[in-house]
Amino acid sequence: MSAPQASHGTGITSFSAHLGQDTPEARISRGIAPVKPEFLAKSEIKIQVEAVCGVQDKRTSVAAVEKKSRNQLKRERKQERESDRNLCWSFVQGKCSFADACKRSHNLEAYLSNKEAELPGRCPFEATGECKYGLMCRWMSKHQNGTRQNDDGSAQLQIKQANTHTSSNRDVDNTAESAGDGTLPCGTVELPVSHQVDDEFNTLHSDLLVQLRKETYPFTRSTAMLNKLGCRISRKKKSCNKEGKKQKADTDADVSAAQPAKIYDVSRDGTGFDKELPLRQAEKKRVDFREKLYLAPLTTVGNLPFRRICKGLGADVTCGEMAMAVSLLQGSKSEWALLKRHPCEDLFGVQICGGYPDAVSQAAELLEDNISMDFIDVNCGCPIDLVCNKGAGSSLLTRLDRLEAVVRAGSGAVSCPFTFKTRKGYHDNSDIAHTFVDKAAGWGAAAMTLHGRTRAQRYTKQADWDYVDRCSQLAAPTGLQLIGNGDIFSYEDYRAHMESASRDIDSSGGLATCMIARGALIKPWIFTEIKEQRTWDISASERFDVIKQFCNAGLEHWGSDTKGVEATRRFLLEWLSFLHRYVPVGLLERLPCKLHWRPPSFVGRSDLETLLASGSCSDWVRISEMLLGPAPPGFQFSPKHRSNAYATVDSTE
Repeated sequence: MSAPQASHGTGITSFSAHLGQDTPEARISRGIAPVKPEFLAKSEIKIQVEAVCGVQDKRTSVAAVEKKSRNQLKRERKQERESDRNLCWSFVQGKCSFADACKRSHNLEAYLSNKEAELPGRCPFEATGECKYGLMCRWMSKHQNGTRQNDDGSAQLQIKQANTHTSSNRDVDNTAESAGDGTLPCGTVELPVSHQVDDEFNTLHSDLLVQLRKETYPFTRSTAMLNKLGCRISRKKKSCNKEGKKQKADTDADVSAAQPAKIYDVSRDGTGFDKELPLRQAEKKRVDFREKLYLAPLTTVGNLPFRRICKGLGADVTCGEMAMAVSLLQGSKSEWALLKRHPCEDLFGVQICGGYPDAVSQAAELLEDNISMDFIDVNCGCPIDLVCNKGAGSSLLTRLDRLEAVVRAGSGAVSCPFTFKTRKGYHDNSDIAHTFVDKAAGWGAAAMTLHGRTRAQRYTKQADWDYVDRCSQLAAPTGLQLIGNGDIFSYEDYRAHMESASRDIDSSGGLATCMIARGALIKPWIFTEIKEQRTWDISASERFDVIKQFCNAGLEHWGSDTKGVEATRRFLLEWLSFLHRYVPVGLLERLPCKLHWRPPSFVGRSDLETLLASGSCSDWVRISEMLLGPAPPGFQFSPKHRSNAYATVDSTE
């Protein structure tokens, strides 16, 4: 069988003939994916992401992002806010209370003259009967009656005129047909539209925001738990100590009849919680993780639209992106946005990160009282320098006393299951997780996720599953549900790890399940493969359909206006920086594929399959333009994650 030739320019150069002459085993020993010789590209050596990211081509898009000063960013935000391109949201809804004093534009004519061309297809919110983005929507001309009316009807008249202006003067028909046979579409394809648009949960309400900003939220349970543990509380309520404004006394008042006011110390009196018996671990709610497929809480790329895709492909447990505990307590809107939950996420957790018991305990209480979730997870394994330098993440592995205090304080403040995620150690050759895995249940943890790498290793070594199995044996007698994590890329990997763990399937301890992280980013259909116990040779058109579903979910989540479209584009590009690493099953000489195999440059069975395998940022932008229209002028993209990191093949140590 001869492979089709690439015809679209994926940024691939130079050929290494010896790859086709090596045996598959020889290539595997060097960590190279054994692609069939007939599919090897005659232009070899793929341009790596880091090499591409400093070069801007004539199409737009891959220049390294220049670091700007704080004042420069502040000035740019102000200019953007006051520009005609930034229409007032309240004005679009029908009425702005600030009127002429509003800092945002009310000039419909100027906004519409600068508005980007509409996209083909139907409005993502068509099923609801009303699009809240109104004339800001990139599918505005498709609205049947999506306007809002003021008492005087003025806004409706203006928006009707705007609709007429847009429909008659803008060329919006640029629809490309997707053949489904791997042929590259010309132009922008229509995205699928949901038959039902469900409201998301876990929105930060204004009254709660005010309490957090003024530091008046009553953390009664966490305060009682922290006092019990003898932990210092750095954030305290202000309302009890804050002096009121002095007023002139009433001269006719009978001072002698007044009763002395009782001043309550919140840290001691609370609401009577500390006078009740705290819940024992056996009395708490419990989540059964056994044999459930767990999608890892992935920073940036584990957003709500991606989780919806994984749920549709078979994931059982989902978890929100990591949110910093202190930022949640401060009422950061961007941090609270990470907690949003879609109705399809029937078993959903939130992940927080903090290095001190008071912050974690207060954040846990705050979340249990105000959002919808099934469990709380604290990240004690994050390797990022910014997190570790604050005493959080995997740096807790160097302070086991503080790690214990964090888990005890967090679990003691909530009635829902409290879990934590960690690594086998901080430094190389210094594994430490086995020293506390048998104690975690006593701390109050319902489950513990163990990543089989140290913080220092990152992705330079393969996950040590022998160590994970050892820890599962230690956890089994305590009843702790241990969840393994690292390098799962096929149903064979999942089955091998589950079968190798010594555990009784009827018990509540041992290795309960496996968490899937990068494997889900590269091939989200891995959940389908595991449940159906098969290797899915998914076609390029099927993969492209999955990407289209992500874009539609992204528009529902981030919005159908220009800001929403560009947010969807950015997160799609972040996902493509992982997704391109997938090597189609039909092109491999040996199965199953391993996560650490480096794919050589190859030509797919269709032009679309070849394009989806490109490691060039410009090709990722090209894919986004097929779905979301042309990128803005001067658009730049640099991947946030080092998605091209591979483990070595010689050792797991």
